Amino acid sequence: MAIVRAALTRHHIRQLTIPDHIDAARWSELASTLDSAAGLYPTPEQFAHALQAAVPGTDVSISSDVVQDATPEGEASSAVEQRAPVSPYTEAEPGLVSEAADRAALSVRLEPLIEAGMAAATRWDWDGIAQMLLELHAIEERVNDAERWIIAQERHRVISPDMLKRMVGELPTLSPGAPLSRGIATLGREGVEAILEALADDPSRQARHSYVAALESIGHAEPALLEALTPTTPTNVLRDVIAVVGRRRLEAAIPTLAALRRHSDERVRTAALRALENIGTAEAIAALR
Repeated sequence: MAIVRAALTRHHIRQLTIPDHIDAARWSELASTLDSAAGLYPTPEQFAHALQAAVPGTDVSISSDVVQDATPEGEASSAVEQRAPVSPYTEAEPGLVSEAADRAALSVRLEPLIEAGMAAATRWDWDGIAQMLLELHAIEERVNDAERWIIAQERHRVISPDMLKRMVGELPTLSPGAPLSRGIATLGREGVEAILEALADDPSRQARHSYVAALESIGHAEPALLEALTPTTPTNVLRDVIAVVGRRRLEAAIPTLAALRRHSDERVRTAALRALENIGTAEAIAALR
């Protein structure tokens, strides 16, 4: 608890109330946020937003003694000296100091992209949102896992579940290679899950083809696609997932595809057979026999 209190003090948070029964993944996100360096989030409000993004439903109260811009210059200087938080990295090993500085620099770099994305979202400017996603993805490709997590939290400030649902709903209206299509393709698991939800709504044939094409191109989709490859998935969605894993030649899907050849629905059985043919490895060919 002392570590948590120190983290809250460092970020000027007076009280933190966490919802009951949060899962291990949320605890991990919360711990990572609390462990962030004081300079990573420029204001207490931004840190509070990060906590709420990590664990939805969290109630955060900001300390009333945070220095206000209107404080006279002399008083502000004195107050800062009295309340200046001691960074846990001050006397840390050089590597930790460097890591904290890198994350703070990342936050500064992300802020204008997020602000531009938020402005685009208020105008329903899909190209502007796509531009933000593509630029964030370019940064993600060059950073470590901890920094990718920070980028994901910042992206959530713009791309809420409802916003993502609306974006996916635009896919059938877009031309091949449209910026928004490429932006959605950077969203990995979140993008896959949103598209699968759209497929479950029994869309038109044109829309279905658009969603399937998006699943074929989306990056880092394999884990989510493999999880959807189960008999409990609605049949109309399952056959599309089977087609996608076949076209993506996901060898990890071969055992499940072999089992799905015994599915009660003929369309699923046929889709599984074709997917194995598309994968075409020795193991896949053996599963056809």
